[in-house]
Amino acid sequence: MKIFVLISIILTTALAGCGPKKPSDMPKLYPVQLTIVQEGTPLADANVALRAKESAAKYAAGGMTDSNGVVILHTHGQYKGVPEGEYTVIINKSETIKEGPWDQIPKDSEQSRTFMMQNQNKLKQRTYSLVNTKYGSPATSDLSITVTSSGVTETLDVGKKVRETYSSPLNP
Repeated sequence: MKIFVLISIILTTALAGCGPKKPSDMPKLYPVQLTIVQEGTPLADANVALRAKESAAKYAAGGMTDSNGVVILHTHGQYKGVPEGEYTVIINKSETIKEGPWDQIPKDSEQSRTFMMQNQNKLKQRTYSLVNTKYGSPATSDLSITVTSSGVTETLDVGKKVRETYSSPLNP
């Protein structure tokens, strides 16, 4: 009985480290660790994504920075590392301020729709980009990295602190 328990523990521990099985057509992945700073201070809770400069690339890579501004990138959100290649780095961080009775919205979807329609003039929200919006699009971001078989460990600076308003129907 003790041997069975010991073997079960060993197998469980060994299999736990395996993680999700990578698709057979996925290229080899290399470690990418970026530190994102803003005015020399680590930028926590920022979304970081890589867009391959080669238009035929089909693998998405990204992650979120920790309290030290560090992000370890994963391909498709689950496979640690990134395929070799040249990438544009996209960085977003936002803050949403809500005003009005948002906390009173019913959980039931039908009641929720009715409540929202009846209170649409009272429910206001503003969303602000806390990073220069040029870094939020692959068309305008001037940040880039090249992933090689050596991997990447790099610090990227998103410049001055900003608070730019996003436009949307709830964000006039």
